[in-house]
Amino acid sequence: MNHRSHRSLPESFRNAAVPAAELLELMKLSEDDIVVDVGSGSGYYSFLFASSCKEVLALDLYSQAEARELASRAEKAGIKNLKVIPGDACNMLWTLSFTHAFFSNSFHDMGCRDDILSSIRNAGAKLTVVEFKPTTPFGPPSFIRIPKTELERLAEAHGFSKLGEKDFKFHYALSFGPSPRIV
Repeated sequence: MNHRSHRSLPESFRNAAVPAAELLELMKLSEDDIVVDVGSGSGYYSFLFASSCKEVLALDLYSQAEARELASRAEKAGIKNLKVIPGDACNMLWTLSFTHAFFSNSFHDMGCRDDILSSIRNAGAKLTVVEFKPTTPFGPPSFIRIPKTELERLAEAHGFSKLGEKDFKFHYALSFGPSPRIV
């Protein structure tokens, strides 16, 4: 997963592109939620979620120095419920305990999408994905972007039901919950 592509975006641009209030409204986080921010990069969303939930797990391919830097920034900001986890989601997600998985401009980089969706579904967790629209003039090459309908199909095939969506100028966001299992 290439986590560096979204690290350098200024916070003002991020909030204009994907307004924080609208994203939080879509996710409907509670104080009992444990959110895993997959591909967390600079921690922008991890910091945002920290005030709305029990714990945030910032998961990315961090070097030791990057992990220490993010943990230090959280400590300086007085955020005590953020845990930095260096590692690859394809190898680690199933080992974590969480109630909500979040991906911002990172799901398209996952080479193990089926395994990730199965892990999230097996955890009984919600899923929220922010991705680039096919026509966005920046971001990853268009051939690796995931159209909204493809993401919906993939999530539904893994036992999720769509809870909501938001459409932004350059991105879309979809939120899913586990569908009831039929016995």
